[in-house]
Amino acid sequence: MAFNSKFEEEVALFVSEYIVPHAIEMDETQNIPDSVIKNIADRGYFGACVKSKYGGLDLNTYDMMSLHKIMAKGHGSVENMLTVTGMVTQPIQRFGSKEIREKWLPKIASGEKIGAIALTEPNAGSDLRAVDTYLTDQQTHFTINGVKRWITLGQIADFFLVLCKLNNKTIAVIVEKDTHGVKVKPITNMLGLRANMLAEIEFTDCKIPKENAIGNEIDGVSTAINFGLDEGRYTTACGSYGIAELALEETLKHLREKDRLNKHQLVQKLLTEMIVEVESAKSFCTAAAGARETFDFSMIRKTLLAKYVASKAATNVSSKAIQILGAKGCHLNSSFTERLYRDAKIMELIEGSTEIHEVLIAKEFLYA
Repeated sequence: MAFNSKFEEEVALFVSEYIVPHAIEMDETQNIPDSVIKNIADRGYFGACVKSKYGGLDLNTYDMMSLHKIMAKGHGSVENMLTVTGMVTQPIQRFGSKEIREKWLPKIASGEKIGAIALTEPNAGSDLRAVDTYLTDQQTHFTINGVKRWITLGQIADFFLVLCKLNNKTIAVIVEKDTHGVKVKPITNMLGLRANMLAEIEFTDCKIPKENAIGNEIDGVSTAINFGLDEGRYTTACGSYGIAELALEETLKHLREKDRLNKHQLVQKLLTEMIVEVESAKSFCTAAAGARETFDFSMIRKTLLAKYVASKAATNVSSKAIQILGAKGCHLNSSFTERLYRDAKIMELIEGSTEIHEVLIAKEFLYA
């Protein structure tokens, strides 16, 4: 299967018309405007990975790669909004009951309802086995207590897919925002992805219907959540590739206008390193797309590699872009390179940090 150039052109046109004009505003207000969200919903992009029978686009993995790459070029927070949507959608689609799927998937696909995935806690970051949020079985229902922090879309989400403990095992449950006992506290002034609309979510004796559980309770981290993380790592890899590619494009544009600068060998060295990293990110993301499309046994490994290589490339390439552009690259209104650099650093942290990926990748090869 090859990339669909027509689809790429459609997404690029959409981004240039509806995302790019709002990019500076989104960083300044730390918010994605309702008009942008509506346009994304109208185009069906919230349903990118939702099956057609639930009203989604059901994109193949190559089109998903294109979608996230190009969205990240418009604004990293917009791409990450779609990443989070996929991380919520896929566990529901794979592990949710028939009733849960029919209730939520059409609403997600249409943009009627926004979901967020609530994993991180004050004392549990990369090690999700350490979560303290817990469910209590009350026979007719569950109650949930705990605090989640750094939750993307937490300020606007209509519901949360929450990782919690039940009988010393982990499980994922859907908690609607208007449930009594749910408290949302906005978090602002982040380094990058400033329009992610982060929040801290506090659950105090919230009553949850038992049918809101997604998947079975297991030791370690819930299979449903791991499935969502795998989705998030893939789309974050593709978004990171987009950031790296745009940083390179901006650098090339600058150097073509600076004839004397582009003749310096040290500049040519930096440019060569940037080109190699962008091409590497592209290759690893494409390899992951191929494995995921055919459900090849190597898909988990290739997804981890893609996220590791592409997120590091995004940081390194955007850093070198600023080095070459100088003061222009550091100024918000002179170049968007400074935003790319800030966003890229966050891409190295989310859905498993670079260091966590180094552990996971090593284990994949040691114990295969």
